[in-house]
Amino acid sequence: MYAARPQIQARTGRQLDDQYFTQTLLPDYIDGHGVDWNVVFDDRGHFREPHTERTIGLGTLKVRHYQSKIDEISFEEPSLRRGSVVTSGPDGCFGAVLFIEKEGFLPLFESVNLAERFDIALMSTKGLSVTAARHLVDEMCGGHGIPLLVLHDFDKAGFSIVRTLHAIPGAIAL
Repeated sequence: MYAARPQIQARTGRQLDDQYFTQTLLPDYIDGHGVDWNVVFDDRGHFREPHTERTIGLGTLKVRHYQSKIDEISFEEPSLRRGSVVTSGPDGCFGAVLFIEKEGFLPLFESVNLAERFDIALMSTKGLSVTAARHLVDEMCGGHGIPLLVLHDFDKAGFSIVRTLHAIPGAIAL
C-alpha cells in the first residue's frame, strides 16, 4: 500500500485510506486480474466452532490452515478412551455461522452456551470483515451451504460490514 499510495492519490486527487486499500482495492484487483500474489494479513478477529471449542485467529495463514483441515465427519473407535466424533469444519459440527462485527462478546456467549445450544460457529472481527474472514465465510457458506447470520450495529459502519458479506449465499443480517 505504501508504494501504491502516492500514485493512487495523485491520479484520484483523494486521500487513500489503508482499510479501503487492503480490504477493497487490493482483493478486487487480485480477483479481477488473476494475479498470484501471496498477500498475508494478521489476525483481526476470531472464529470458534461449537462442541469442539476449536478457536482460530482470523488471519490469512490461520484461516488457510483451518480450511486445509476441513474434512468429512468420521467416528473414532473406542479403545481405552471413549469413542468420539472427529470433525473439522461444518460437517457434524455446526449448522450456521454467526458473524459479529465486534470482538468481546465471546465470554457472554460462553456463559449461556449459545454456540452449543444452537449449533452455530461464532466469528467476530474488529470492525469491517477482514479478507481472511470473508474467505472462511465463502468456504463455509458458499462451499458447504451453511447459513450466515450477521449481527451488526445499525449505523454506517454496520451496513458497510453487511455489504462486504451480502454476496455470500445464505447471508442474513440481524
